[in-house]
Amino acid sequence: SAEPAAYYRKDSAIDELERLNEIFLARIVSWISGRNLSVFDLETKVFGEVSIVGPPGEDASYFVQGSRIFLFTTGSHVFTITAEGYEDTELEVVNPAPFTYGQIQAPMRRLAGPVPAEDFRESSKVLEWKEEEAFKKAKTRFSAALGRFLVSLPVSALSVGNFASVQEAYLRYAKPESAYYGSGAFAGFSIALSLGFSVDTIIALVDLLRLSR
Repeated sequence: SAEPAAYYRKDSAIDELERLNEIFLARIVSWISGRNLSVFDLETKVFGEVSIVGPPGEDASYFVQGSRIFLFTTGSHVFTITAEGYEDTELEVVNPAPFTYGQIQAPMRRLAGPVPAEDFRESSKVLEWKEEEAFKKAKTRFSAALGRFLVSLPVSALSVGNFASVQEAYLRYAKPESAYYGSGAFAGFSIALSLGFSVDTIIALVDLLRLSR
């Protein structure tokens, strides 16, 4: 039988973000946290709650959010993955360098016997993606924010170039003081506007990536 359209819409929407994750996610989270890190998403094929525990004594080298692992150090790290109704799994995650993003296939084996709660969660997950509307709104907001930022860049570049020309003319007494300060104020305003748009774009992207999980 055909699977619900909502299931395909979710898969398609998340596929569109894979490239964004590779380019932006690790660097944005590093910028927010103030530490260089890498990000790894685990695909466990489990629709219930998943617990991920790292090596003893290495709590400062990582943190976990859902099925996403953030690593602050390079090298090999072994994690233990547990979930109700599934066999515990040990997984080695190798972080080659800061700002790395990776998706790791780590399917868990279900224990023998029926697990009604897991079956119910799995079927309900396929039938409905509750955050689809929120995802669409976040995607629209990110597109608009990115568009404003890209439009503001040439305006800022032109205003800075104009200010440099006016400054040179002002120093040769070829331009009045009002033109000098006016062009400087406009250049400063356009740069501040671009910075504001860049921050808005980053916030919108973080929200979009959060809803994609």
